[in-house]
Amino acid sequence: MNTAPNEKKRIAVIGATGHQGSAVAHALRAAGQFFVRALTRHPGTFRGLADEVVGADLNRPDTLQPAFTGAHGVFLVTNFWEQGTDEFAQGTWCMFRPNQLTRHLAELQEPEGRVYLATADVAEGWNGFIDGAIESGLTTARKVARALAGDTSARE
Repeated sequence: MNTAPNEKKRIAVIGATGHQGSAVAHALRAAGQFFVRALTRHPGTFRGLADEVVGADLNRPDTLQPAFTGAHGVFLVTNFWEQGTDEFAQGTWCMFRPNQLTRHLAELQEPEGRVYLATADVAEGWNGFIDGAIESGLTTARKVARALAGDTSARE
């Protein structure tokens, strides 16, 4: 995307109406460095959630290209509990072997290139629970904000 020097980079947040997505949207807005675009099936219901709230539905591919147009980055949350989705294709909560999480937690929390994962399964506390999901969303949002700002040395 070509951005004017005084224009903020646009970040599209899928799932901005949920716990993790809203934490990301709020953290990115609070950083003040990004223009946050929230994607939702019901944009009229969530005005004020982000700098811009647009209609998009993952089950309607025709809505996605306009929603992502001009975006520098995307945050995506999936929901395998949603009616009509296949929980076996999309996943479930994670089951670690004894000591596996203890040994590999820091590595699991690191991004893979430009892909950042926010999930309750690798949260610092309360992993596997909603508290962990919220913590992971906030932590990951801060990491993404720092990376987008060019600060790759800072860790949570």
